[in-house]
Amino acid sequence: MKKISFAVIAAFGLMSGAVSAQGLSGAVTFSGGSSKVSGVPGSANSLGLSGEISTVSPSGFTFDAMLDAGRLKEGGISLNHTALGVGFGWTDGMTRGGVYADHHDLELGVLGDTLPVGNLQQFGLEGGYRSGDLDLSGFLGTGDDFTSYGAALQYAVAPGAVIGGHLTQSKLSSGGVRGHLTSAGIAGGYSFNNNFGVFAGLSRTSSPELEGHVNFSGLGAHYVLPTQQPVALSLELRSASAGALGLGGDKLTSTRLGVTIPFGERSSVMPRNSLAHNILNPKRNTLGQTLQNLY
Repeated sequence: MKKISFAVIAAFGLMSGAVSAQGLSGAVTFSGGSSKVSGVPGSANSLGLSGEISTVSPSGFTFDAMLDAGRLKEGGISLNHTALGVGFGWTDGMTRGGVYADHHDLELGVLGDTLPVGNLQQFGLEGGYRSGDLDLSGFLGTGDDFTSYGAALQYAVAPGAVIGGHLTQSKLSSGGVRGHLTSAGIAGGYSFNNNFGVFAGLSRTSSPELEGHVNFSGLGAHYVLPTQQPVALSLELRSASAGALGLGGDKLTSTRLGVTIPFGERSSVMPRNSLAHNILNPKRNTLGQTLQNLY
């Protein structure tokens, strides 16, 4: 948990330094949940923290930062994932571009001992175009034997309603070992009024080399408390099913409760670690995208 604590301090330190800039927007989501694997007794508990911030200065300079931290625990075994990213760029209102850096850590906890599974650093370019109700974005990054690229689309089909999707891929090439990990998804959200809304998404991560895949589905709702500072409470039902080598796999079902605090301009109350939000705003590498779907 030391790495998670360090990531929290670093990310929110960057956030606080950018608060004075104009065009501030962002949100943070705290969540907890319970998951169960079909045919296996007992359940796993999860905790998650996901936050992001974006600023735009009068000159068009942009800064954004994101933090994702989660733990999935069952008995004496836990899976910890921490991600921290920053980006710098420019925008002229319709087009935008910039550079980014991401770091992901994955750890396995067994009976009190923490074992590092691996980490991933990536650096890359990103850009986007927004016109009216349509928002397009894309990225290309490399690092740690991985090359990742992808694109996302969002469209406001009506006031309070948005639909979109993504397609991303990460390629591994190291020591003669090659592999691909592809993620594709579609999601949407609808706000009935200023207080109540729903969101849903479908996603699939696959690897042709492993002949395997993981399918995710999620459905949730949020309610904004009538307070001076907006606070949204959310409930999400999510499932994940895996298959490998042409065979069916186990199914993981989860129930998640969340608290989301939006701030600044253009803020959304959709939970930052919900499946719908992950699909509409994909991570810059497919491995991180898939891990985030588990929390």
